[in-house]
Amino acid sequence: MADIVVRFSGTQGIPFTAQWEWAGPGQEHRSGTWAGRAPRVERLPDGRFSMTVIQQASGGRLEVLVTGRGNRSSSSSSGAGAMMLFSLQ
Repeated sequence: MADIVVRFSGTQGIPFTAQWEWAGPGQEHRSGTWAGRAPRVERLPDGRFSMTVIQQASGGRLEVLVTGRGNRSSSSSSGAGAMMLFSLQ
């Protein structure tokens, strides 16, 4: 099984907050918050995944790429409060 990989890039140092949920086989479930600055890479095991990302500052661009299970989803934002939604089922 392949991992789920989440890449935050764009303007160096642009701050973001990402709320995420992950569900694996059986009853395994995780959730959390990634608060940081681009660039950053996070990994989770294969499973169902959803995430909401909010750019926290103006004056830059935040790009997010999510890959997993043969799927690829990307989005970008520019502006404080801009929101992106991702889901892998």
